[in-house]
Amino acid sequence: KARGNKSMIIVVPLVVTNGGQGYRQGPGYQYSAHTWAAIDEDPWKFDDLGMKAVLKDVQARYGGKPKAMLTGFEAGGHTVFAFTFARPALLSAMAPVSAQLRMP
Repeated sequence: KARGNKSMIIVVPLVVTNGGQGYRQGPGYQYSAHTWAAIDEDPWKFDDLGMKAVLKDVQARYGGKPKAMLTGFEAGGHTVFAFTFARPALLSAMAPVSAQLRMP
């Protein structure tokens, strides 16, 4: 209802797989020691479960569409590519912006 006739809902989740090493010091990352242990064990699993939960929540609370458009800037491109390849059925589009790609 809050978006009226606007066609988009913009959501900006915090992820830990965005390539940065200093995310623990960021003001938005206020997790318990138990949660940090889970993140250290498998950061992608943490972000994957979180992003799926965000999409489900947006659909339930705000009438979001079943598929989302995903973008990420620079190191955020890591998460865009990983989520796109792991969960293509959840996306209608993806647009990495100046993504940093690691070459083997």
